[in-house]
Amino acid sequence: MRLMRLILPTVIVVIFLGFIKQGLFLEKGYSVPLEMPQEVLGYSLSQALTKQQAVDYQLLIQQLRCVVCYNQNLSESQAPMAQDIKKMLLEKIASGTTKAEIIQLMIDRYGEFIVYNPPFRFGTALLWIGPLLLLGFTLFILQKQFHTDKRK
Repeated sequence: MRLMRLILPTVIVVIFLGFIKQGLFLEKGYSVPLEMPQEVLGYSLSQALTKQQAVDYQLLIQQLRCVVCYNQNLSESQAPMAQDIKKMLLEKIASGTTKAEIIQLMIDRYGEFIVYNPPFRFGTALLWIGPLLLLGFTLFILQKQFHTDKRK
């Protein structure tokens, strides 16, 4: 019983911190490096992109998952497929395609798996509601545990 009193609050804190890390309680869960690289995949950013387009590119490669390396975003991946996707993203941004259009294009091509934060739909409802249900269940168990201990 005493061990449960220590473990359950720790689990709740870890889950809450996981939400914060994923940016679920923040407007943007992604950061842009302070120093932008001068060259990406052989393209000079100063010539090919405006500063806003370069920021959009950095955000996109952090938001999109590598289709080869499942636990990495495009920014971290060195897989040849990821390099091809980054090059395509760079060309799309340079041509004036918006971030929303690019993300939709990537979802159409690779499925919702490619985005870390899939849209809320019937098929993804458990992904979004599941952690809240787990938190509610944990709080319910904690309340029952403390209520039972007070009676003894």
